[in-house]
Amino acid sequence: MKTKVSLMPKVCLVVFVLLSMYSISARVYVPRGNFPDKLAGNTTYVNVTVHVLDFNGNEFQLDILNPQLIVTTFSYGNVSISKRGIDFVVNLTGYGVYNVSVKYCDVLVYNRPTNVTSGELILRVNITRITVGVYTSDSPPLPLTNYNGYFTVGNCKVSFSGEKPTVYLPFGTFDYYLIFTGLTTKIEINGNFTVTPSSSRLEKVLPVISQVTLLFKTLNGLSPLGLNATVSVLYKDKILGNLSLLSSDKLVINQPPLDTLRLEAKYGGIKILEQDIKVDAQQRNVEVVLPIYANVVVKVTSIDNEPLYSQDLSFILVTPFNEVIQVAPSPEGTFIINYGFRQDFGRYILKIKSSILNDVFSYDFAINSQQVEIQTNFRNSYLYVAPEGASMLPANMSITVLYQGEGGPVVVKYLKTSSPVQSVNEPLGFLPSNGIFTATVEYSGYKWTYNFDRIIQGKMNLLVPVFDVQLNAQDLDGKPLYGCVANLTVGRLSYVQQISSGQALFRYIPQDSAQLKIKCQGLEVASIQLLPRQVEEGSINVTARVKTFTVKVHGWFDKALPGANVTVTVVSGGNSFVSSTVTDAAGTGVLRNIPIPLGSNIIITVSYGGFVFKKNVYEGESNIDIFLDVFLDIGFLRLGLYQTVFVTVILALSLAIGFFVFRRLSHIKTLKSMFEEAEYFEEEGEEEGGLLQKFKEMFKKKKEKEEEEREEFDLFG
Repeated sequence: MKTKVSLMPKVCLVVFVLLSMYSISARVYVPRGNFPDKLAGNTTYVNVTVHVLDFNGNEFQLDILNPQLIVTTFSYGNVSISKRGIDFVVNLTGYGVYNVSVKYCDVLVYNRPTNVTSGELILRVNITRITVGVYTSDSPPLPLTNYNGYFTVGNCKVSFSGEKPTVYLPFGTFDYYLIFTGLTTKIEINGNFTVTPSSSRLEKVLPVISQVTLLFKTLNGLSPLGLNATVSVLYKDKILGNLSLLSSDKLVINQPPLDTLRLEAKYGGIKILEQDIKVDAQQRNVEVVLPIYANVVVKVTSIDNEPLYSQDLSFILVTPFNEVIQVAPSPEGTFIINYGFRQDFGRYILKIKSSILNDVFSYDFAINSQQVEIQTNFRNSYLYVAPEGASMLPANMSITVLYQGEGGPVVVKYLKTSSPVQSVNEPLGFLPSNGIFTATVEYSGYKWTYNFDRIIQGKMNLLVPVFDVQLNAQDLDGKPLYGCVANLTVGRLSYVQQISSGQALFRYIPQDSAQLKIKCQGLEVASIQLLPRQVEEGSINVTARVKTFTVKVHGWFDKALPGANVTVTVVSGGNSFVSSTVTDAAGTGVLRNIPIPLGSNIIITVSYGGFVFKKNVYEGESNIDIFLDVFLDIGFLRLGLYQTVFVTVILALSLAIGFFVFRRLSHIKTLKSMFEEAEYFEEEGEEEGGLLQKFKEMFKKKKEKEEEEREEFDLFG
């Protein structure tokens, strides 16, 4: 007995040390009841297998409970026995009522007297299994797994996670901490949870949704797929997702927070969009409009709204990001910009290069819609060349059009007429309407230059100062000139035309001083110096020194001499001209179209039979009267006055002598007859009176008659 008493303190000391190692304090309390009587020394030891179950009588799952094991204490008297675990064997001093307390993480979950009646004891403690469920804010909510946390239970932390969401918690209210680490975000929450006998789950709906899809659109509602841009979605400076629009136009953000996200889009390293996106549990698809237009149709027109299309033009597009893109408009003048940025990012520059002009023309424009029209100052131009005062342009006329570009003159068009044409109408292609051009027309040593600082209505009009000059020539009598040759000399050009009906037409005469000469029958009859304005007037009136001489040939008593040869001889310098005609029945001979140069000597020669007459005339004598000493013209007998007088005198003398003899005889006969009458009258008159007087009157009349006869005789004498 003494031996046993001496060993007890040692056992108690060992137990106490063990309990101290487990941080469990036990006190011995022996209740009243049927317990072994130590005083009697009759102590019976029993091994009791203790099973600790949860409040619902379920066995604990050690993988859930560990490492926080339940601590169980049996108290009897001043003896306390502690064990750790959910299934263990305790060596009791016997059956009976023990004060049993169970702690879990230093939280009392069982504390009452327990009657131990057999070798197996089941304790249902105030612990229940709690499953932590974490869900999205979707409707319906979707479970999340990537979370972890713990409950603060007593002096320990009871951990849980998405992989092991179930824990054992004692009854009571405990703080918890939960952290959700999603694919794109991290959410931390804390709170307290009250565990009751009916509790089984702690469910938390986090401010996240399963996913949100960002749908990217252009300003005109089309997909930006293929745009060389990147999109980033950030939340609190953390990137939730990236997207290259070259490969997709959708960005799916998994488990985003129900919060405001930040979206950034970059193109060529330049930020083109920065936008806040509110994640809404009810709206899973968020449309993001990028500040671009897809498939922008650019129409390039001339200043006349004509499609700008030419093989001579090449087009380069410079974007606001200094990208250089070669474009090729269609025959309708349009090309496509796959993605065009709004004018907020700057203006585009369309550079048009003309292979003919060798210059680059720039036009800037902004994109504010899917349709853009660029009206350039190009104009579809034509070269129109016409004579200023002629019916046609001459052959061998060359025309050169130059563009005065930055690099110097450039030939736009060169052509040369191979034959006379009414006009030249040649396309020049698209030219800048405000360009500076120079056109040069050359013809036989003449050169005309035209300067243009703009092209009006698409035509480059050249009026070449060449004229058709109508020559109206008349002679000194005012009649149309004919049978003569006109020579017009302008510069090194010489034009020769035959004058017909007083007219000659000279074509393609340059506007310049000119020399006009007219020759008739080899003699120069007109020489005029023409001024440029006279050439421009197109009509020249000239009076040539040409005349028609009318020669009337007659003899004595104004008798016409038909058949007389009339010749005019004009001597001018070392040249001479001779023209002849024959008088008509009226004795008139007409010498037509006779050149009489200034200072020339004009000689009219008339021959008739053996009669010849020469006379110097001047130009004012239109009608020339020529008297020939033709007094007698009988058959082949043509005698002049003196010849006739000579013959007549001979005949007259003969007749006079005969007449004188005859008169004398007649006179004697008359006197005889008078005396006879006198005797008779004397006989009769004695009665009537005045016989003597009658005789006197008769004698007087006779005397007058003789005097008349004498005068006639003197005329013939």
